[in-house]
Amino acid sequence: MSCARRRDRPGLPPAAPVTRNHSLHVGRQPTEFTMHCFDCTQEGSGTTAGIGACTGCGLFVCRDHARIVGAGVQRPIGVVPRTSPVAARRLVCATCRTAELAR
Repeated sequence: MSCARRRDRPGLPPAAPVTRNHSLHVGRQPTEFTMHCFDCTQEGSGTTAGIGACTGCGLFVCRDHARIVGAGVQRPIGVVPRTSPVAARRLVCATCRTAELAR
């Protein structure tokens, strides 16, 4: 809702202005924001930078411990859901992938 529309409706509080402070990131080193692989940390092999979060457990994993798997995408068209012919990508850790395949 825009500010003009809020002023027209007396029961609503005025909209707060949106401010962004870009100076917060000045002078910081990129290594402060590096997420490390959970599995590498557990193995004691150092601080390997992670590439993404597992969609199963949410832990950050590196390239060695990550598994990229295909995920079917469905969207409703009318009453029947339609499956996309192209699979989406999904990142999972080795532990979650082993659990998914163990049936």
